[in-house]
Amino acid sequence: MLVSYKWLQGYFDEPLPPAEKLVELLTRYAFEVESVEKRGEDSVLYVKVLPDRAHDCLSHIGIAKEISTISRLPLKTGLVSARQLSAPESNLLKAESEDPALCPRFSALVIENVEVKESPGWLKDLLAAIGQKSVNNIVDVTNYCMFAYNQPLHAYDLGKLSSGEEGYKLTARTAGKKMKFLALDDKEHNLVETDLIIADGVSGETLGIAGIKGGKAFQIEENTKRIALEAANFNPVSISKTSRRLSLLTDASRRFENGISPSLTLIGLSEASRLILEIAGGEKIRVEGLCDFYPRRANPYKLGVSLSEVRNWLGLDITSAEIEEILNRRGFEWGLVSPREEIVARAKELIGVPYKYGSSVLYDAPKTFDCSSFTAYLCAQAGASIPRMTIDQYVWMESVEDGEAQPGDFVFSNTHDLKRVIRTESVEFMAGTKVPDGVDHVGVLLGEGKVVHATETAGKVIKEELAGAPRFQDLRGFRRAVSDGKRYVVTVPDERLDLRIKEDLIEEIGRLYGYDRIGSRTISGFPQEPEINKTAYYCDRIRDLLRAKGCSEVITYALRSDGEVELENPTASDKRFLRRNLSDALSESLEINVRNADLLGLDEIKIFEIGNVFPKEGERLSIALGVKNGRGSAKKETEEVKEIVSMLSAELGVEFPPPNGAVYEVNLGKILDGLPAPEKPLSYEKPLSFSYKKFSPYPFVVRDIAVLSSEEPKKVEEFVVNGAREAIKGSKIDLVNSRIFDVFEPKEGGKSTAVRLVFQSSERTLTDSEVNEIMKKVTEDVSEKGWQVR
Repeated sequence: MLVSYKWLQGYFDEPLPPAEKLVELLTRYAFEVESVEKRGEDSVLYVKVLPDRAHDCLSHIGIAKEISTISRLPLKTGLVSARQLSAPESNLLKAESEDPALCPRFSALVIENVEVKESPGWLKDLLAAIGQKSVNNIVDVTNYCMFAYNQPLHAYDLGKLSSGEEGYKLTARTAGKKMKFLALDDKEHNLVETDLIIADGVSGETLGIAGIKGGKAFQIEENTKRIALEAANFNPVSISKTSRRLSLLTDASRRFENGISPSLTLIGLSEASRLILEIAGGEKIRVEGLCDFYPRRANPYKLGVSLSEVRNWLGLDITSAEIEEILNRRGFEWGLVSPREEIVARAKELIGVPYKYGSSVLYDAPKTFDCSSFTAYLCAQAGASIPRMTIDQYVWMESVEDGEAQPGDFVFSNTHDLKRVIRTESVEFMAGTKVPDGVDHVGVLLGEGKVVHATETAGKVIKEELAGAPRFQDLRGFRRAVSDGKRYVVTVPDERLDLRIKEDLIEEIGRLYGYDRIGSRTISGFPQEPEINKTAYYCDRIRDLLRAKGCSEVITYALRSDGEVELENPTASDKRFLRRNLSDALSESLEINVRNADLLGLDEIKIFEIGNVFPKEGERLSIALGVKNGRGSAKKETEEVKEIVSMLSAELGVEFPPPNGAVYEVNLGKILDGLPAPEKPLSYEKPLSFSYKKFSPYPFVVRDIAVLSSEEPKKVEEFVVNGAREAIKGSKIDLVNSRIFDVFEPKEGGKSTAVRLVFQSSERTLTDSEVNEIMKKVTEDVSEKGWQVR
């Protein structure tokens, strides 16, 4: 995301640190900043916001909150995120969603007597800094609010909509049929039945592709006087599918497909209305009213964690004071509770609340409960997240003996109610865990023999004696959800959809504490002598033995164009099967490498691979090795393979099947089964050292020269190589390899030494003529030495 430094400064009274310092702080504690660019008097940061923080930080206010937390600079008071939108209910416009699962919230605001004109300079400058083109003051405000608060908005010309008996209506619904749609960018898109759209609820016309792009026919123009501002919340999967099918990825769709909080709709409308009243009209401009379709409002989400859990997960001795300082600095609402006492106290407060089967902890509590939503809600208030279903709670909680059960623990039973489903295995938590006697009811112990539970028979939450309670006649045991000790219970801000389990909260604490402050320490109880993996041990031993024989290890692709095990969803037509063996790919590698033997400085190629193969009989570990010398001596190649296999047999003390060719493969897993378990790990006298260098993508050129002289071959090679290096000096041509490939003693005396030179450039393809010039100079040097070029 592009972030304007000047824009960020608007959220603070005190001066921000320089842009370079912000980069350092954000990179250290929050996000990677890929670059900083100076644009006029502004600096623009390219902040890499990952999907887990796209819910809140694809916005300037989200980044500003991070900076405030990290730098300890306070945000301005009275920011729009802390204000409520004050507007009467609209008499002109209604907003609705036909499927709340696709559009959970649909808010809209009517503003009358607007003047559509050019935006003020400050607004155009801020948008330009992040690469946004100014359109007009109304459209610019909607874009500004999206980049400021992460809530996409869209403005419609209300005068272009159809009006019915109840006025105007905006409807979020699926298209229902295939249709063509002309978007604001003058491009036509083909919609399908399942695409989510915004429609004119009176005429049925399509106003826009929900969460992605508005329509050309209802755009804001110079003569527009009444506008409807849409701020909705859409299903991420629905938006993602439509935008990708249409290849229409927009700033709005990016936000919706990552998921944003429904609470942002009124925040976006609040800021948009304030700005439009300020820059788009005179004395007559006014907010006519608001419509807000929001049938299911979620409860604040709560998470809990203890001091010991934070310490154990992060591996540091953080103090309570440090945790509390971090929570306060982050602006979290939190409390420190004793879990058992909190559960008991809350349970007593909720006696009398109506029973409703299937009540949701997130949406219905604490207005209605069933038995398991009641206990899940109580645990949430005490800082413990437990499964929703009764049988899953039974499996999740720790078993407690009858005499050890305490107030705040839970009691489970089988009611044998024929109208209910008595489950005998878990559904969501550790699905399939057997509970042979079945469980279908749960309550919380108050002490002194009392239990509180939500029961269908009474139609509400009641307190009664456990011993005589009809729903607890067949007990299945007592369970404990929370341990003793204080817990921090944090109310998660609406926009922080990334904080959903206690580990998320611990990570947030660790991040703001500073991962660089986490020191190393010895893990108690860790075995000093770890168990040796037999397969890994012998595979490494074989690698060492083969490398000592001059073999190089290769790793080939496990997916092939043919095989015996086919993939359901192959990535490409030539990668449809898992490999049936290693030898096919190894043979291909031999052919490729033998053509490059001169470049590698090798007389022959010896390679091997150890890996899993997938024949129809089942997956197994295999080893393959091959030798190729490029001179067509298959007999010599086979003999060398036999020699290598014999060496492996002798060194490992196990018989390998004999090879019958230059490429050899055997079932390594079967061979390893016959080897004893290793007593101690492999040891090396000195660590292996490696060096790396960049290779050229351009072809290499080979030249041979035979020199007749009385000198030793090595001295001849040295003279030829030095001459070649002198000839290429300053030419950006490299002598990448040289070797003696033949020595011959003719009858007339002396020695004929054949030297092979390999030339290559890292910048271009060499020509024959320029290499010939080099060899001409080398030949002249040899002749001047008194030697003869044959």
